[in-house]
Amino acid sequence: MGWCSGTETFDVAVKMVLDEELSAEEKIERLINAWWKQDWDCEGDSQYWNHPIVQPVFRRLAPAYFDDGWAATQEGAGDE
Repeated sequence: MGWCSGTETFDVAVKMVLDEELSAEEKIERLINAWWKQDWDCEGDSQYWNHPIVQPVFRRLAPAYFDDGWAATQEGAGDE
């Protein structure tokens, strides 16, 4: 991320955190898409990679990660 590219992601995060009508899955999807827009490419390093709510969102948004076996090689930083 560049010097100010985090502002856009921060704004997405705050907006969705404050939106009480969104489900956890919808909030996670919005965060993933915001970071992808900023060229996020280390998803598997997230400590939440294997989280039971997060993993299905990644499966829906990026099925190729799971079809080619890449996801199985990602352990994340831990399970939260």
